[in-house]
Amino acid sequence: MSAPPYPPPPVGPPIAPVIDRQQGGGAPVPGKGHQKFLIPAIIVVVIIVALAVVVLVGIPGQPKSALVNPGTSTPAVAAISRAFEGDWQVESTANSGTAELYRISILPDNTVTVSVPAWPKMQISGTLSDSGSTLKGTFSDGATGESGTFTLVRSDNTHFSGTWLVKGHSYTMTGQKGTQVSQPATYAAGTTSAPRTSVTQTTVAQGSSIRAGFNTDKISGSIPLTVSFSDTSTGLPDQWSWDFGDGTHSTERNPVHTFKTEGSFTVTLIVEKNGQTSSKSLVISASSLPLNANFVADPTSGNAPLTVTFTDTSTGAPTTWIWQFGNGQVSYDRNPEITYQGQGAYTVQLTVEKGGVQSKKSMTIYVNPAPSVSNPVTTAVPKITTSAVTTTVSTASGSFVGYWTVSVGSSTEYYTFNLPVGNSIDGTFGGQDFSYATFKGTLSNGGTVVTGTYKDILLDVTGPFKFSLTDANHFTGTLVDSGVTYTVKGSKESI
Repeated sequence: MSAPPYPPPPVGPPIAPVIDRQQGGGAPVPGKGHQKFLIPAIIVVVIIVALAVVVLVGIPGQPKSALVNPGTSTPAVAAISRAFEGDWQVESTANSGTAELYRISILPDNTVTVSVPAWPKMQISGTLSDSGSTLKGTFSDGATGESGTFTLVRSDNTHFSGTWLVKGHSYTMTGQKGTQVSQPATYAAGTTSAPRTSVTQTTVAQGSSIRAGFNTDKISGSIPLTVSFSDTSTGLPDQWSWDFGDGTHSTERNPVHTFKTEGSFTVTLIVEKNGQTSSKSLVISASSLPLNANFVADPTSGNAPLTVTFTDTSTGAPTTWIWQFGNGQVSYDRNPEITYQGQGAYTVQLTVEKGGVQSKKSMTIYVNPAPSVSNPVTTAVPKITTSAVTTTVSTASGSFVGYWTVSVGSSTEYYTFNLPVGNSIDGTFGGQDFSYATFKGTLSNGGTVVTGTYKDILLDVTGPFKFSLTDANHFTGTLVDSGVTYTVKGSKESI
């Protein structure tokens, strides 16, 4: 009897694999055999790959954790930007027209050291900040004794700009990455010098390098501002060229210069030796103070005769001084001295002028009577007759002294004559508190005639005059003004 045939396999989904949990042999089970471990192995591989991606790349959207050795507590160190590191060609307004080589090194702690081969005594150090885009620090120059601070900011990986602060002065700096200046060269006796390459020309140092430098006794003040410049250049230069920034120049080593106008002036010194040049600049500020008249008097009171010294203390650099002393005297000296002969309160006025601008200041001088003497000397009073104009009087020279009402042509004016010195006499026209003209003449005929010249202060016109006493209280004469001769008559006033 034959066995019945196997029925055909059912149509439908495949039979899922079954994990064999039998502990021994037996008949085979569908789904078992050499393929029973394939799918679990694939799953394990996928899990391992996923874990590796998480470890190496990080979870998407989350920062990657630093790999830390579980056996140590040392934290991870953040990455350092090294864009500042390298060779830079540097230019500065402190040494304009010249490029220098700066070598910047970044240390592991974000600190920086900078060397300048041309100047081995220059010490520069700093610290990076702002993700490595800013470098701040200090520097000192053992050759010149200068020191200061600096700030450099990168605009990109090949350029920076910044400032140096030295002795209160700020200088700009720019840097371009790359070596474009000469490298240091070693000379005899172990000396090291760095030839410098200018932006516009190449110069080669002969022997030791030179470096421009200078000091000033002041950097600001009111005009006219006089400044003394002292050369402090190193390297023994043999030529000096100064540009004071106001259109003037000098080739002296230690010049003195006066700034006469208001403004800020960039003073530049260029030194030279054997074809090598170096420069340094500094800004001088000259300001203009307002014109303000002022003075002091010594003394301000006392007994007659009282000699007073006046000292001008005006500000604003006046160019003209006009003193009116209250007794009819006038002076154009800056620091005059006069003597008050009689008792009185005298108002002194100083008028200063500059460029058409005036300023005035007044002060009162008090003169007491002369002290009495035990045996006074009686002086005879001169007498002059009205009919004899040319009569010689022994002390008639004093008769012109005083205040006069004067008619010149059809006008009435006011003259003052001062105490004569010897045979000379001077006076003013305009009154006690102001003046328009001055008179200077010589006495003759026993002091009854004065001949001389006058000067119109306002119009700057001069002319001759001649006055003759008719008596102690009157004179007549002539005065020539701009070619016209005027008849003059004067009457003495009682003051």
